[in-house]
Amino acid sequence: MAVEEDRLFIVFLAVAVVVLLARGLAGRLRVPDAIVLVLLGMAAGFVPALPAVVVPPEVVLLGFLPPLLYHAAFFTPPPRARPAPTPCPSSPWRSA
Repeated sequence: MAVEEDRLFIVFLAVAVVVLLARGLAGRLRVPDAIVLVLLGMAAGFVPALPAVVVPPEVVLLGFLPPLLYHAAFFTPPPRARPAPTPCPSSPWRSA
């Protein structure tokens, strides 16, 4: 069990370093970070030497999702956070 935890820690550390380097590369190329990260993720999926890593859903839900939501909420300009001026026509909650 300890070997698996060590492997998971090393993988997370490597991913963190790659993400930091990718953000720097995205800044130099003047493209959004997400584009570079998606391309790197797709490229990593085709490397046969990389081991398959299974991340428990709890780790994603409690470790990755809250910082992402906080960042999106903190850096979203208020005009973009407003609801759409017209309601969705297929919404079951719209008032008739």
